[in-house]
Amino acid sequence: NANIGIHYESKSSNPGRGQITDVIIRSPHTVGAYIRDTLDFSYVSNVKVYGSSDLKASGTGFIFGQNDAVRVTGCYVTGASVGFEFNDKKESQSTWGTFRSLTAEDVDTAVRFSSVSTSLYMQPTMLMNSTFSARKVGIEVTAGCRSLTSFSSCTIRVSGGPAVKLSGKGSITVQGCTLESSSQTAVEIAQCENAIFTGNTVKAGKTGFDIANFRPNALVVTNNTIQASTRINDRSPSGDYKSLQ
Repeated sequence: NANIGIHYESKSSNPGRGQITDVIIRSPHTVGAYIRDTLDFSYVSNVKVYGSSDLKASGTGFIFGQNDAVRVTGCYVTGASVGFEFNDKKESQSTWGTFRSLTAEDVDTAVRFSSVSTSLYMQPTMLMNSTFSARKVGIEVTAGCRSLTSFSSCTIRVSGGPAVKLSGKGSITVQGCTLESSSQTAVEIAQCENAIFTGNTVKAGKTGFDIANFRPNALVVTNNTIQASTRINDRSPSGDYKSLQ
């Protein structure tokens, strides 16, 4: 019943090399675990967040911001509006590191990348071997986020929206993942600088990939298995490099 289950942050000193392991957080009201401003390989493993009605209405399971070389594995959230959120306050104050074996279920949005400005770059994150189930959006890169991130060997299933929604200007790689939207488009690309989707299994009730009318620097959608009434709906002009199959 805490407002925030874990609040791990330091603005004046370095809480780096910290370890948060084997924790259960029940019924937090706003955030399960808020982890920010860490340096030097902090570790977060086997932390589980079981949300309250408040968390499910408008709260977040995990928030990461300005984490330097963080290592996160085996973390779980259920019953939240957002499962995992990555954000920044200004340039070079976002998270970079590796995230393995994450699970989010009974959430509206499984993973969200958000930024304070469209002109700032967030740092690279790698998410691997994770499973996300959501009602509205699986992976969301928002309009204010120039994120550099990659997903590999992940399963992303959404009942009422896209498995991946890109509306920022960043770069993303999705490789070897399962992307499913039971009723909608699996991948919506409204804006991006560079997007690579390769070796994925894509299932959609309507369209596999829906690509809006914008000019990307690079757009590569190759070697995917797509099961949808429309495999690729592409309205974008040719960019510097573009390959759709």
